[in-house]
Amino acid sequence: MNKTCLIVRLAAVVLSAGLVSCAKDDTKTRDVFRAPPPVINSKGKHELRDWDKRSDKVLDLQDSLDLSPAKPVKVEITTRCRRDQISFVGNFSFVSREAVKIFQILPDDVLTRDLTKEKVECALELVLINAAGSRHIYHINSTPIADVTGAGVILEKTGTDEKVSRIHSRQLEGLRLRYRNSSPSSAQVICQDITFGDLPFEHVMELNNFDFSRPEKIPGSPADALIENTLQPCRILIRSAGQVQQVGPRFLLRMPHHPMTAAVAQILIPSAQEKTLFFTGLPLNIGIVDIKNVNRGSPRFYILRKALTESTVHIFGPMINGAPNDSRNIVINAFILPWLHASPVATPGVTVEDKGDSWRIVVPGGASARLILKVVPPRARVCPGWSYIVQSEDLAVAGKFALTEVSDVGEVLEEKMIYYPRISFPSPHNFEAKLTKPIAGAPCAW
Repeated sequence: MNKTCLIVRLAAVVLSAGLVSCAKDDTKTRDVFRAPPPVINSKGKHELRDWDKRSDKVLDLQDSLDLSPAKPVKVEITTRCRRDQISFVGNFSFVSREAVKIFQILPDDVLTRDLTKEKVECALELVLINAAGSRHIYHINSTPIADVTGAGVILEKTGTDEKVSRIHSRQLEGLRLRYRNSSPSSAQVICQDITFGDLPFEHVMELNNFDFSRPEKIPGSPADALIENTLQPCRILIRSAGQVQQVGPRFLLRMPHHPMTAAVAQILIPSAQEKTLFFTGLPLNIGIVDIKNVNRGSPRFYILRKALTESTVHIFGPMINGAPNDSRNIVINAFILPWLHASPVATPGVTVEDKGDSWRIVVPGGASARLILKVVPPRARVCPGWSYIVQSEDLAVAGKFALTEVSDVGEVLEEKMIYYPRISFPSPHNFEAKLTKPIAGAPCAW
């Protein structure tokens, strides 16, 4: 009885051990998919093992990766790019693709960069997947990205072959896209911080079909992007079945900027002595103008012409149309002449460049520049036959001048007239003037 029980127990132990040894080991997964590596088409065909050894390797936007030897049913690509200390990452997925263009697997942040001047390098991880779901992974080490071959989508002026590299969102007439697509497609404008589209596209499209007055902000872009970055680097993408089929040239899009903030901030009241000197032909300081840059981080640029601009000077005083000491004979002598002059005042952080006939003023973000307004008479004032106390006369001045805001390359963004309101500078009247040789009807003149 005991012997039988022992045999049964031993058999059970052996059977249990046998079942355990036959169980599937799920801790390891064998990749039975052996996909041939992609072929790199860049000024010829290059095997992957040879490509990484090249010292002069560069991938152009129009280069491609040939995946046909592997015949994957799905491709997943992770792109990791770097410019200096800035990183960009993009994830892309394709179904049954024999080839992938480089521009199709770059983050938008890379596409909007000036790849002819900026050094951007990208590394690729390619996951090739077969019908059974098996995966094979290949890596392409960090490689410089270039934009040399040219874009497949043409941005041009209608009726010409002239290419366009800079446009204003309010000046789109006569601009169009051109690309010979073979399947239903859409066009989209992508920029550094904003996008426009997608719009149905077939061969040709006028650029003003896009509503540039309603940009869509890209997630993650700064809240004040359209204040700080009114000049947006952009590209046009042509999509088909949700995939980018072709890319257009990089161009700069000027969006409407925050209006100029400039006005008379202070009225300068001249003393009696300063008025006296003014009547002898010297300039008279009359006001301060402040120019404020409301941008927080980006500078703004202004052009101030040196030429004198229109002003009106009113002088209240005794004339010689009657008794010289009769205060009832006070009349207005008005001069409407280009006497108003604005010039920059040295301000910490503000750069003023002398351009000959004008000043170029660069105001950093969050800073202000200051101008001083003067009335500059051409010479001394002469009153034939009179010798009197000029300090006693009243004076009133009004005027205006133009201030122009430009871009960093000099394109005009806005011109604003700055008005100096009519301001009176009165004096206590003292008409005890001495008549020497009165000349009837002879007015005072400059």
